[in-house]
Amino acid sequence: MQKTLLTATYLLLNVGLYFAQPFKTIGADFVKISGLDDKVEEISGKIYYQVPDSVVVFISQPLRQWLKYGASDFIIFYPDSGKLFQFTSEGPNAIPLISTFISLFVEDFGLSQTGFTIGETQVRGDTLEVNWIPPPEAKEIGRVQITFCKDKLLQTTSFDTENKLLVKNCYGEHLIHKGYQIPMRVESLAWDGAQYQTELLLYSNPVFDPDFQAFSQPFYEIGKERAETP
Repeated sequence: MQKTLLTATYLLLNVGLYFAQPFKTIGADFVKISGLDDKVEEISGKIYYQVPDSVVVFISQPLRQWLKYGASDFIIFYPDSGKLFQFTSEGPNAIPLISTFISLFVEDFGLSQTGFTIGETQVRGDTLEVNWIPPPEAKEIGRVQITFCKDKLLQTTSFDTENKLLVKNCYGEHLIHKGYQIPMRVESLAWDGAQYQTELLLYSNPVFDPDFQAFSQPFYEIGKERAETP
């Protein structure tokens, strides 16, 4: 019993270290492959994230788009046509591509901030499973389970109130940066109400602490041009 408790304490400490951010900004190339039946969609580009909630995305394929997300609004710009759309929203976590990237660097995936509390935990060797219980208002979610192996994130899974799988994310190809394990591959399976959809996110060529202001500059230039247009 004492050995199990010590192991659990060790793993929990490593979980805390995993979420400690060794950088303020991070960027990477990405490829997102989504599949439903015989339809496959592939999107590629570059993504940059600045703690806590600023994101810039430059999509190169299949259609060039520039996206800038903040805490309460976001901008979509099509450089080839010059069209620009600006919206207010609940922030970048509303966009799956963005929320998946951000969640890799947010403590407990932001669950505690939305009212989730830690429930049952299980230790199997070097593996730790932590179940998070949702607040009463989250009526469609029964629990969220996060699985770690030492300081490496392996899987996140959410279930409905009848224990049916809603979303499963599997993490792999971890990159070590300053002693921290950062997954560069995320495979997802999500229930859309009628069937399961698959998604694969691949990250490459990561850069740590890039000049986020420089990547945001094109959006400021666009805004300045629009403001000067009579």
